[in-house]
Amino acid sequence: MTQRGSALSRSQRAAHRRLACGTGLASLLLLASLAGCAGLSPTVAATPQRPADTGWAVHGNDLGGQRLSPLAAITPANVARLAPQWTHRSGVTGSFQATPIVVGAVMYLSLPMSSVVALDAKSGRELWRYQHQPRTKKLCCGPANRGVAVAAGKVYVGSVDGRLIALDANSGALLWDVTVAEYAGATEATSQLQTDDPMSKLGTTGSTGVGIGAAPLVYEGKVFIGINGVGYGLHPDQGLAVVGVAGQYGRPGLMAAFDAASGKPLWRFDITGPGWEGGFGDRTPDGTPLQRDIATERAAASGQRDAWKFGGGSIYATPVIDTERGLLIFGTGNPSPQMADASRPGDNLYTSSLVALELASGKRVWHYPLPADSARPLGLRRRQSAGAHGAEPPGPAHPRARAGQQARLGLRARSARRPAAVQVRRLRAAKEPVHAAAAGCGRGGRAGHRGRRQLVALGL
Repeated sequence: MTQRGSALSRSQRAAHRRLACGTGLASLLLLASLAGCAGLSPTVAATPQRPADTGWAVHGNDLGGQRLSPLAAITPANVARLAPQWTHRSGVTGSFQATPIVVGAVMYLSLPMSSVVALDAKSGRELWRYQHQPRTKKLCCGPANRGVAVAAGKVYVGSVDGRLIALDANSGALLWDVTVAEYAGATEATSQLQTDDPMSKLGTTGSTGVGIGAAPLVYEGKVFIGINGVGYGLHPDQGLAVVGVAGQYGRPGLMAAFDAASGKPLWRFDITGPGWEGGFGDRTPDGTPLQRDIATERAAASGQRDAWKFGGGSIYATPVIDTERGLLIFGTGNPSPQMADASRPGDNLYTSSLVALELASGKRVWHYPLPADSARPLGLRRRQSAGAHGAEPPGPAHPRARAGQQARLGLRARSARRPAAVQVRRLRAAKEPVHAAAAGCGRGGRAGHRGRRQLVALGL
């Protein structure tokens, strides 16, 4: 890890990349967290965003989510000498994506399916375990959980079934359990595809619904948490693909604040709402022209007034805080339905955007739309006919895509290391095109759901 604000040489940056790629996220964070436990005597400077300590007390290591440790004991010169110090075998099968939180000599770690363990950070010995019990058997988005928040003697975790849970940090006992969001509406299924479509014969690992995967954030007596799964799309159980199916699926995404002591709801910001069509902008904020048929979209808008009720905008990452301006800042995901955009004309506010809210009230201060187009993944541009090979270089994009392009998108699946590909698929007894886009990255995709997970601590 590097000193905050110090410059790295090219060889040092290369060594850090090898460290990150070779040990995995959990182990990489453990290097920063356990340096003090391994007798390395790190020195950590206090900043306005982060108090001085030798742990990793906040999901992003500070309120700004920088994830930069000032520890100096592990360097490019000695990183090759890192060796396993202990291993914790979770006994859980599922995708392991959590950032460990270290407070004092205790490590708090969320597991797949929203369970939580507390470990002795020096030995890896399990101190307690909370076993989460989902209230529904049908989960939208897989088992992964990205971490917990720890503050004032409590451990907070969001759940796969859309709940926020507070545990006693010393014992793991349940203190309170509140519902952030629920969904009992329609969702996508492979049976909706035409019978000659190979994907119509597959099962699914997930589809649009509601869950929580991101770690909560605690600040000044409030717990901030967002939901995911809205606009998730259809995930077949074979291959690396996401299928967007035309229709009305999901609900608005949301960011919410709860009282950290009692779990009482304080405020909620819905990502989509009335007027989400916006101004039908034809350029990005930096002036790049968008490939949109504005006239066609405006004509369709009057018949799609309620599209925002299914608008999507999932939150998959923990928000950050600007303490100077009193802002909560986070990113939102794609609109719903994913890729099949004919039923959602307009700008689809505030999906695929950075959003800043007032910490105290949840009132929106600003938003900035990001170049992410749900109908043209990674900015893929129009091809002339279905089945065409290759892709043009990524271009400007927008949460909204031209409905007129959809029938002409037809790129075959490509290597997972290349830009996502698009295939046109049609619903049974329907003319509305449906799109499938490659998602994931080699073994980091659906294969990550297999095998029992373990945590390895490295040290010098």
